[in-house]
Amino acid sequence: MVQYKIGIDIGSTTAKVVVLRAGDGGLVFQRYERHQAKVRECLTGFFSAIAGVVGNEPVEVNITGSVGMGVCERCGIPFVQEVVAASNYVRHAHPEVSTMIDIGGEDAKVVFFEEQRATDLRMNGNCAGGTGAFIDQMALLKMNILHWHLTDDVGWRMEIKKYPLLTAMSAWRVPLASGEWNWQEVKLAIQENDPEATYGGFYTQEQMKEIIAYARSRRVTVVPEIELPGHAYAAMHAYGELVCDGVNFPVEGKKGRDTVCMGRPETLRFVKDVVDELKTIFPPGSPIHLGHDEVSTESWRNCKYCQSRLKELNENSLKALGRDFLQQVASYVRQGGYDAIVWDEGGELEADKHIFVMAWRGNDVAAAAARKGHSVILSPSSHFYFDYYQSASAAEPKAIGGLIPLRQVYGYELPELAPEEARKVRGLQANIWTEYLYDMGLVEYMAWPRALALAERAWSDCDPRDYQSFRSRAALALKLLEKLAVKYRPMDEEDG
Repeated sequence: MVQYKIGIDIGSTTAKVVVLRAGDGGLVFQRYERHQAKVRECLTGFFSAIAGVVGNEPVEVNITGSVGMGVCERCGIPFVQEVVAASNYVRHAHPEVSTMIDIGGEDAKVVFFEEQRATDLRMNGNCAGGTGAFIDQMALLKMNILHWHLTDDVGWRMEIKKYPLLTAMSAWRVPLASGEWNWQEVKLAIQENDPEATYGGFYTQEQMKEIIAYARSRRVTVVPEIELPGHAYAAMHAYGELVCDGVNFPVEGKKGRDTVCMGRPETLRFVKDVVDELKTIFPPGSPIHLGHDEVSTESWRNCKYCQSRLKELNENSLKALGRDFLQQVASYVRQGGYDAIVWDEGGELEADKHIFVMAWRGNDVAAAAARKGHSVILSPSSHFYFDYYQSASAAEPKAIGGLIPLRQVYGYELPELAPEEARKVRGLQANIWTEYLYDMGLVEYMAWPRALALAERAWSDCDPRDYQSFRSRAALALKLLEKLAVKYRPMDEEDG
């Protein structure tokens, strides 16, 4: 089988592409074109022409010349990102061409890890089969971070070998008869012992490694989240030594006392052990998200272990327990080349300004975190919670609540920050919580076309008020998604 190598050189005004046979280096195809800052259109033309030349043979793409430092004058996007987007487009439009993109040079590598463009997909077991396709869809729109919410409330979705009860006892549950999501009514069960425990599942470590490798081949970084110290019912259900003294678990656990104990030494040991296994799965450069949203401190108030720890810290406020815990865990996470991320409540603990803050409660909270020196990821529930309804129509599938139509996503305005503070903003993120999304078709329906608006707002300096112009571009993008059999929500008059 003949293999080909493609060399791409992008200068300030002109782009050149050369196709060589990998074996003898013979010239097969070359083309020059003035790109006039419309780099992606130029590259898409290149790749389409190449597809007609090489047929179904494997292609390796090597980027040469000044591309590593180049930035599109029109939208400020690095050329390497344009190359990936163009290649992804052609790989889908011309599936007969198999492309492997190898971007060399430190300048090129930085691009993919410097910015946070993410979708938070809290997976239930039924979604596992569609992860690769969803990553393909992300890569097509240059959404290069997949935030993988692997634990939350009554679901533990990843294998931890040192703690097998996490998946044996907290990965499966009995479906709710009403069909309405209410985690306080959930019955976790060991699947082997209860035939009614049919909902759930988890990823083995080998499966996670395969997904991470697939994502890396698409230049998508996967960021795991372990929910701490609150929303930890699943872990507490499996390992009672994480429960505070005096808490009647599981009864009180389902009434909001689902926060792990801050005073027991077993808690910190458990977290460090889980982080250790995450580091064997996720490569350095993959941040680790530590949750820290909606933490109830009520259990700590009357817990003898927590009160003892508070005395050791010479503190009176329960907030100090959370700060101490986050400082220790974040410091441990950073060992070996990993960053720590928390939801914005964690940023208010003032534990460590090196922790990334994911701001879901709005621009004011995001701005406050940036002013304290945190790197910030903008993920406001007012605009980027894609599990919310897309319209008020009764025909919409069941959702958790809320209403975020397409126009609202596109109309998002960045927080007002001084230049040095604005540099702390690392990107935008949309979240898809899957309480009511029982298969990947529903996930895709909730994601698209709203993720098109997210991508354009994240990667360009477009005017959020020029919604009609965006709609025309979105209509073309949806045609491509249709070719890929993506189950997107069609735009209608309500979106106009």
